[in-house]
Amino acid sequence: MKAGKGIVHEEAVSPEMSNHQPECISCSILDQSSLQRYKCEEPEYFLSPANDIPNQILTDDAGWIKILSGEYENAIAKVPCYSKQFLYHIHLEAGKQFSTITDIALECGAFLLTNNAVINDMEFEAGEFIVFSSEGELIEINNNGKTAVDIILFGGEPYNEPIVAEGTFVMNTPHEITQAYNDYYDGKYGDILFDKDRSL
Repeated sequence: MKAGKGIVHEEAVSPEMSNHQPECISCSILDQSSLQRYKCEEPEYFLSPANDIPNQILTDDAGWIKILSGEYENAIAKVPCYSKQFLYHIHLEAGKQFSTITDIALECGAFLLTNNAVINDMEFEAGEFIVFSSEGELIEINNNGKTAVDIILFGGEPYNEPIVAEGTFVMNTPHEITQAYNDYYDGKYGDILFDKDRSL
């Protein structure tokens, strides 16, 4: 989703959805982009079905990698990016290894979804969050266990703009927050339309 100059949305699953009544989906959140150069653009919502996500088999039958954002080797994700970034889901089979060299311009991290893994010669447990240096570091993941492990590996350009958040708005200055609220209550965001199956 690109919030742009404002979009009303709800990311949580509502009680109505759990009761199998999609016509009752409601919207309650107004999001405002804080990337300065995109704040005044029209908002967009991008839907990417699972079968459109690039999935590449790793060498030596080590497992597979899904490219959710950015690119890996010759595979490029279809989700548009507004800064340099990547987001991978790596499935590593027992006894296998995966390695990659990070871009020196990116800040990178990893999250272990299932089971333990050895990352850069240190063992981490499932549920741990790992932060890497931003110096073009080699990231090496080893699965020394007897079952497969899933890892989320991601990175992006450092974000250096000031951030001011209040309620559901995220802007760069307190004045912009005030202006955003005034514009919203003055109806300057236009009409809010609802669809039977999803909110628009």
